[in-house]
Amino acid sequence: MDSTDLFDNQNIREVRRGRKESHVWDHYFKEPLGSGHYTARCHYCNQNWSRGKPEILKSHLALYCKDVPLYIKTEYMEMLAVGTTSTMNRKQKTDSDSSAELTADRKDKIDQALIRFFICCGIPFSTVGHPYFIDFVQSLCFAYGPPKRTTLSTTFLNHETAIILNKIKEELKYEKNLTLAVDGWCDPLGRSIYAFIIITPSANLQKDIIQTLTEGGGLKTSVKTRWSTAWTCCDSIIRLENNLKNVLETQTEIFINAIAIKNLLRNRQFFQDVEQLHTILAPAKKAIQAVEANSSNMASIFLQLIQMAVEIKKISNYFDPNFKKNCINIFNKRWAQFDTDTYLVAFFLHPRYRDKKFQDSTFRQMALTAMKIWSKFGSDKRSCKILLSQLRSYGDNEPPYDMEYTDEYDMPELWWSTCRQPNNYIQKLALKLFAITPHQAACERAFSVLNWMIGKRRTRLDIDRLQSMAQMHSYYITNAKSELKFSSSDLSENELETALQEITTAMINNDDIFIDDDDIVLDDESIDLNDDDANTNDLIMENIMNLDSFNEQNDDNSNSNISDQQPDESINYEDSNIDFEAIFDEESETD
Repeated sequence: MDSTDLFDNQNIREVRRGRKESHVWDHYFKEPLGSGHYTARCHYCNQNWSRGKPEILKSHLALYCKDVPLYIKTEYMEMLAVGTTSTMNRKQKTDSDSSAELTADRKDKIDQALIRFFICCGIPFSTVGHPYFIDFVQSLCFAYGPPKRTTLSTTFLNHETAIILNKIKEELKYEKNLTLAVDGWCDPLGRSIYAFIIITPSANLQKDIIQTLTEGGGLKTSVKTRWSTAWTCCDSIIRLENNLKNVLETQTEIFINAIAIKNLLRNRQFFQDVEQLHTILAPAKKAIQAVEANSSNMASIFLQLIQMAVEIKKISNYFDPNFKKNCINIFNKRWAQFDTDTYLVAFFLHPRYRDKKFQDSTFRQMALTAMKIWSKFGSDKRSCKILLSQLRSYGDNEPPYDMEYTDEYDMPELWWSTCRQPNNYIQKLALKLFAITPHQAACERAFSVLNWMIGKRRTRLDIDRLQSMAQMHSYYITNAKSELKFSSSDLSENELETALQEITTAMINNDDIFIDDDDIVLDDESIDLNDDDANTNDLIMENIMNLDSFNEQNDDNSNSNISDQQPDESINYEDSNIDFEAIFDEESETD
């Protein structure tokens, strides 16, 4: 036998040792990538893969391809259902010291239980890669290595889905007179999702399919703890008014047990009220967006409150005077709970809004609050007098406070930093106030972790237990490198920290986990619109500003005025030995 024959025989043996190509490739166009790998393009729907994997291609034909012939779809669905996860592309972690290795059947059962656990319990797929989850699983069974997140959410999920679909197919094989029910839902990201459900004759559902596709999605719901969702809810009602009325006229059976909803949809005043509420809530939504912006400050928040009051005052009493009255009472209730004096000082110190023509009575209230704040920085009586004088000069646009403020280029901090003079107390006060961040993002993140711990079905955890859980979470995440016994061995400290951060962020940002509990009692429920003390037709804010003349859209030379009212008696000046009112009166007499 010559060398050529030996070479040919060796090639034959290498070919025989190679893996047999899957028949699934018969349904795909392919181009070689090298090392036995190929690109893939479906014959039926032309979907492409940069690198085709047989299990993914089988799942595509069985579950996702819309154009594949039914007999091929059925063939691969059955093939996917009877397949075992142990034969799928997944490396199983083993240890040379482990005396027992899992059988293929045992691995399949654990895999199936795992995907059911994640789906039925609403656990994010990213949890499967969490070092503490891996540590827990391998503490129970060291021979079992949890799959990667992508494998769990694709291969395992597809396998279990095929099993379920085959079961449904068998159940429906001999059924007749089936009903197709369709319903739509909008997820937290605003994506419209439709459910198609086959109903057997034992159930009674409508036969018609209502399919209304509107730009912006369907109806939105309002969440108590998130004010901006109320505006979104009103916006969706206004946008879908015609659709709702069309359903009312064509699908009357839907409203047999919903008389109140039917009456609302037939009442034109309801939609007018929603439109007015939509207009009122717009400044609230802007205020929330302003708080979340990097440039947010107390003045911008106060401005949105003014805008909201202006919109409430514009509401007509012609159709329903009680609606406007209720809005005023709710606004006044919240205004009384608001630290208006500090925000008023910040609003006045914003160069954009100082020309709102504050009257002396309101200026007095603002100046007393400013001196009180200034005194807390260790200032004496003399510096308070200087501050008061500077407040007057600033309000009158006197040098060095006569510089123009340009919205496109200026920031309050930048503008104030260029106002230079000896004993520049007003500058220091302004810079301190504008340095305040009017939100608690760090607290919100902590509450997000607590909310994740509580979840949708764990709202009965007592405070002590919840506190302990939060403490443990913080400790173990911080000390993960020393606390993890198994999963940390293959990761460097930086890799472990990165993995924990990514997974924790994914969990916190998972909207499905953070659904607010409808049983939470908020302060909104305590607003008694029948309270005689709060029942009024006048906005409290009008004690500070003439809302009829306020228009933020005007130029800087707006003629807005502040009404002549006494200062707020709720301000407590007794925490300092300085008599602020005496200083104000003394300086006023001097002027």
